[in-house]
Amino acid sequence: MLRIILVFWLLCSMNTMSYAKDMYSLALITTRAAHDPYWEPVETLVRKACDDLGMNITVYYADSSRDKFLASVRDAISNNTDVIFFPNFKKVAYDVLQLASQHKTKIFIFDSGIAKQNQDVADVPRGKFKAWIGELVADDEKAGYVLANTLFDRAEDLGLVDEKGLLQVVAINGPVSEVPSQKRFQGLKRAIEQRKNVRFMQVVYADWDMKNASLKASSLYKRYPRTTVFWAASDLMALGIEESLRIQHGLKIGKDFVVGGIDWTKQGLKAVADNQLTTSVGGQMYIAPYATVLIYDYLHGIDFAEDDDIGLQASFQMRAIHVEEVELLMSRYEGGWNSLNFRDLSMVYNPKLRAHPIGLDFFTGK
Repeated sequence: MLRIILVFWLLCSMNTMSYAKDMYSLALITTRAAHDPYWEPVETLVRKACDDLGMNITVYYADSSRDKFLASVRDAISNNTDVIFFPNFKKVAYDVLQLASQHKTKIFIFDSGIAKQNQDVADVPRGKFKAWIGELVADDEKAGYVLANTLFDRAEDLGLVDEKGLLQVVAINGPVSEVPSQKRFQGLKRAIEQRKNVRFMQVVYADWDMKNASLKASSLYKRYPRTTVFWAASDLMALGIEESLRIQHGLKIGKDFVVGGIDWTKQGLKAVADNQLTTSVGGQMYIAPYATVLIYDYLHGIDFAEDDDIGLQASFQMRAIHVEEVELLMSRYEGGWNSLNFRDLSMVYNPKLRAHPIGLDFFTGK
């Protein structure tokens, strides 16, 4: 009888231990407030991924505050979170590396990587900071480049050149101190350098804010009335530009100017469908849910570092939206992404997979 009780106790203990191991805890730290137009769908997708895979998730909102960001990290550490994942924000990543390493809390950086001035001292994932398990960032330079060329090509097709046959271009960027802003603008500059018929007029900064971008666009148009190409580092700022030019100056998109942004936000996609934006370049909002899968597999013994397409540091490619994709993605926004199952990306759930299928096809239905 004693032997039967002992065996029963051991079986229960094993089941309890197995369940506890399966229910790992993640902390996602976002840079803005709750219900932010960009971060809300990111959060929704991460929660969906955690539900599908079987992980606990806590989401923190930094409200554009560096101090609040670090406070969120400390709170997640105090709660014994297994992995904290976050984008670099106001050059906070290096401080997080130091803080997490002191407590041996694993971290994963996504979307925006280590600032250039900290790259040498930060080293690489699992180098100087063993707690830093990996990095998956957006190719923001290419996003800025693709957006610029898409707008240039469309403007040329529409004949929106000045008396010298040049396209006059202005740019409205995000915060000058943030890595995505810097890299997206670098992509714009690369595109301009490769074109002989582009005249770049000025760049201004609108802090990712639609209203601020609207005001800046009006001022720029008054200063440079022959401008026909308006490049914006985000969808929301692009919408602010279109609204300003249409309402304040009586201009019509596709006739008098072209404008586009980056992000593939719900608002941006709808604007492309409604001909309020020329294009949107995006895909980076899918990095966080994709990273969730990589983290899950890592915690269950399948290390993404051994995946040739990913390794310890990988870049997530973005592109201009295809017209036929807009309706599908809009329906998924409305439907809560219930048609997706993130187990399909996991090598734990799919032992026959030889690599993680990185890219946009899972989300765009291709």
